This record gives sequence, C-alpha cells and structure tokens, in this order.
Amino acid sequence: MTVATGFDVDYYLDQVGADYYLTAAGEPPGVWAGQGAGALGLRGQVGGDKASAKTMRALFHYGTGPDGVPLASRQRAPKYPARAVYAQVEEAIAKRVAALGRFATPEERREIRLQERAKMRTSTPYYDMTFSAEKSVSLLYAGLLAAARQARDQGDEREAERLGAEAGQIEAAVMAGADRMLELAGQRGAIVRTGHHSASSGEFRDAGGLVAVKFLQHTSRADDPQLHVQVTVLNKAQRADRADSGDQKWRALDGRPLMRSGPRLGFAAQAGAAEAQALARLGLPLVKREDGNGFEIGGVEPETIAAYSSRAAQIEEQLAGLLIEYRQIYGRAPDRAALYKLRKRVTLETRTAKARPKRAGADTREDRARAAEEALAGWIRKARDASVQELASLRAAAAAYAREHPEAVPGGCRARRSGTGSSARPSPRRSGSTPRGPAPTWSGSCTGRCRSCPRPRTGARTWTQWPTTRWPGGSRTPA
Repeated sequence: MTVATGFDVDYYLDQVGADYYLTAAGEPPGVWAGQGAGALGLRGQVGGDKASAKTMRALFHYGTGPDGVPLASRQRAPKYPARAVYAQVEEAIAKRVAALGRFATPEERREIRLQERAKMRTSTPYYDMTFSAEKSVSLLYAGLLAAARQARDQGDEREAERLGAEAGQIEAAVMAGADRMLELAGQRGAIVRTGHHSASSGEFRDAGGLVAVKFLQHTSRADDPQLHVQVTVLNKAQRADRADSGDQKWRALDGRPLMRSGPRLGFAAQAGAAEAQALARLGLPLVKREDGNGFEIGGVEPETIAAYSSRAAQIEEQLAGLLIEYRQIYGRAPDRAALYKLRKRVTLETRTAKARPKRAGADTREDRARAAEEALAGWIRKARDASVQELASLRAAAAAYAREHPEAVPGGCRARRSGTGSSARPSPRRSGSTPRGPAPTWSGSCTGRCRSCPRPRTGARTWTQWPTTRWPGGSRTPA
C-alpha cells in the first residue's frame, strides 16, 4: 500500500476504456466511495461518460460540487459565477493542447494540465491511496482469463463464462481490501483543523467522512498483470459534529495521519487481511511469504512470479547501483529512511506513462476488443518465452496445492502448527503483541466442538475472523 499527494485526476480518467464492459479494453470506470461522497449525492460510476468525468474534475480541482456550487461558498451566496474559474482554466488547457497539434503526446498534455491548474491551486487537491494485490493473485486472475479464452476457442461458452465469473471474484477480493483501507482511513485519518493554528491555539476535529473515488486497474507500468486499486481521496471534508455545532464549512484534511508510516502500515495490514478473508472464502490456498510480509497463492511458483515482475526487477536493478554509490560517498549502508527515499527516487525516475486506451470514435468496437485480446495473448506468450508455468494452468496448480496442503485452505478441521504438530491455539493477548506460534486454520462451517479443534468452546468463530492478528514474521494472515 502507498499514499501520495495527487494533482491530476485525468491520469485515472484517461485510463478508463471506452465501452469497457463490452470490449474489456482499457480500465473499468471508477466508483464513488466514502461517507462524504454520499452526503454530496455522488454515487455510481466515474469516467464511463463525459458528465461523470467532468463532475470529478470540477470537484477535485476546483472545489465545485455536483450542483455547480463551490464548496467554499455553500455557507453564503457566491460572489462570482460558480463555473468561472473552472471554465477559464479548462479553456486555457484546451488552447495550449490545440497549439501542439494532433501529435501531442499524453505526457505533454498532462504537463500542460498540471501547469495551468497550478496557477490557481493553493493546496493539495487530493491524496492517492493505492492498494496492490500480491503478484500471485494477479497472475491467478490472468490465468482465469487465459483459461476462459481456451474454453471459448474450444466452443465451451458455458465454461468460459464460469471462469470469467471466477476472475470477477478475484477482482472483488482485491476491492474488499481497498474498501477496508478506505474505511480505516475514514476512521483514523479523517481529521480537519479548525480555528487559527499556532503553538497555543487551534483545534483538531474528526471529519464527517471522506469523498473518494476507487479505480480498479489491472496492469503495471510494464504492462504485466497487476491488480491494484487507486483511491483518490478529496482533500476536503466537513466536521463530523456539524449538525450540532452548525459549522458546515469544508476544510482541508490534516494529511499527517494519512502520510505517516505508522498509520499507513496499519491500513496495509488490515486491508491485506480483508483481501485474504475474501480469497479464503473462495477456497484458495494461502501461503506465507518468505519475508513474512503477507501471502501468496499456493501453487504459483516463484519463477512464474519473477517472470511477470518486470517493473520490480527494473527498480531493484537501478537501486543496486545507487546503493553502491551511497556506500562509496558515506562509507556505510543507508538507514531505512534513506533507503525509502532512494527507492522512491528510482521509482519516479524509471516511471513511464501507461498506454492510454483509444477514445470512442478513434477506432471501432471490434478494434478495441482485438486490442484487449492481443494484450492477453502477450501475457500468455511471456510465460512460454520465460519457460514458466502457463497462465491457463495456474488455476489447476492452485487446486493441486490445496489438495496436497489442506492446512493452507480454510477447509476441514485441521489445526496444525508449523513444525510442532500442536493443535492448541495461542492464548489471547493484548493488541499489538505477538502470539507464540502461527495461526491455525479451520473450516468456516466447523462448530468448534472437536476435541482437537483449537477454537474457543464459547461460540463458533470462523477462520476469516482471525487474520488481523499479528503472527510471527509480520504475516498479515495465518498460513
């Protein structure tokens, strides 16, 4: 999970493919989220049509609500036309883009947008919170698409639809993690400041919900399969007690709770746990990673994961050179803070723009569908070129792993500790402490009355209620 300041919502809107649900080209439209969005009457999809994209652009860049009234003037009558600033800036952007001609690149257009909007910007427009699925989860999703394509080529349309539905369930599991991340951000990170702030004045107040848009995306910048959700959080909110206090003013968020590493890591752990719970309900085997940071889908080999991690390999290669240079200059290895900054620098320096899907009218629906098929075919070829597992075989590989390692699946009443054979569950401890052994696994339908079952005798508890516990090695889920 990452959190960063954001300045251009068109980056997300440009990724949305025309007729996505008919052709699967580009990325799906965003979705309004957060209690603040509901309070403004914002619901449904964003980016699938010009009206919703315009609403998001006006709100995030110019502070104009969906009814055309600026948020800052909702407590009083506006002294100027509501859309004046918005129209002026967008007109200036269109004029400069037109001057570049028909061959203007997406990077040039984005630079113009940033420059023109910065002329009237006085604060950060929004925060970008990104939740990424583990690579094996993304590969299993791509594998289901590949298997559906094979079934369709063989004339088995029913099997193709079933595999496509399974792929949709993987997407839903990743979205569940993003939903949990946003929920925690609203509970712990939604704070506004009131009054004049100095060393002795000013107050912090809970915000009454966030205004956000969730964008599910499927590829990395290297065009490898990579399921992730980018959540744009508007940098404006109202006080939670506005009904009692009468203070209806929209204020900028205090960004420190969102940006600091402590809360961010807490968001990541619980978001990952929510994703794991959703995947567990699908019967997928979850295996703790060697570094203890999260899990992977059992049966997906490390070589396969590495073959589809081009972006990570590129960053690590560039980072290695910077680490050598750092040691030569300072005579020591970088600390965690310096390493974070070096990695961030490499990430930004090696970042390339994603390919934009062609808009409606630029080509036909058949062309867009063909482009989506070609992207999937490229993923399938990559596995063959790298001599790793075929994408279409990953679903069967995960099922085989589940049969060989039933303790990795929340099915059957099996409570095994790694290397000990003990079935006793660690005694409950206060929040933040570390249990003595790994978490057990058990069936979600188990009653907890077996003699060897580690579950408490006072009421049945499902497996999916436990992954939020901190297990040894920092794992977010039991394995």
